[in-house]
Amino acid sequence: MRLTKPKTIAVVSALAWMTGVSWATTVATPDADEILRKTSATLSGAKQFHFNSETDSHGVVLPGRMRAENAKLEVTVMRPNHFVSKSTSAGDVRHFYFDGKSLTVFDATKHFYAVVPEKASIDGLLAMIESKYGFTPPLGELVVSNMYEDVRKKVQSVSYLGHGNLSSGFLGLGGVDCYRVKLNGKHVDAELWVGVKDSLPRQLVTTHKMIAGQPKLTVRLSDWDLSGPISPGAFEFHPPKGAMKIPMKTTAEIKALRPALLKKKN
Repeated sequence: MRLTKPKTIAVVSALAWMTGVSWATTVATPDADEILRKTSATLSGAKQFHFNSETDSHGVVLPGRMRAENAKLEVTVMRPNHFVSKSTSAGDVRHFYFDGKSLTVFDATKHFYAVVPEKASIDGLLAMIESKYGFTPPLGELVVSNMYEDVRKKVQSVSYLGHGNLSSGFLGLGGVDCYRVKLNGKHVDAELWVGVKDSLPRQLVTTHKMIAGQPKLTVRLSDWDLSGPISPGAFEFHPPKGAMKIPMKTTAEIKALRPALLKKKN
């Protein structure tokens, strides 16, 4: 007697149950390193892009700060050698302009600005700033030509944590499905949230291991635009009326001045 198709399925299912064989499809765990590579390729492949960010300090006062500070940042990039970032926090508004020929740092709160001549790519400029002045503009890691290479130099390991959803819009509707990637560093650990559909960074949570209490900072990244028109004039700085031009001291110059300043203070 020949089994009909429904009976055949029933028999096969029963045999699978009796023998412990699983017929469920196994879903492979996403590779954290590959997620990071795709994010880097997305950003480096974009000739121009714009994004906004908001930083939440969770009420923690970091060393060198007078108060817990939350900040908003607006960044515009045109590769290979143009970018502008505008940072706003409590009592501090600061802009960075780079047009391929010089960097201008404008303190809109104190009405000071400094200009540093530098003909370089964005990568070259950031390396020079860090070497001579001891800092980099906020979220500089996202504007370099190879984010993957830059991040891998700074972290000790990369691992996959799982999926997450970042709510947005009215009543949290329109959330973004994300991969969560753990970046372990010597002094700072980070959790990077990357959009599943577009491979764009959506959130960065940093844990500062060397500071008492291991405080966290959360940076939400939004309003990504990789194709909108950007005017070259956006990267030019025009001093507002009354703004004072000052020299930007290198770390070596500040170190040399420190003994005299301390002596004057005492």
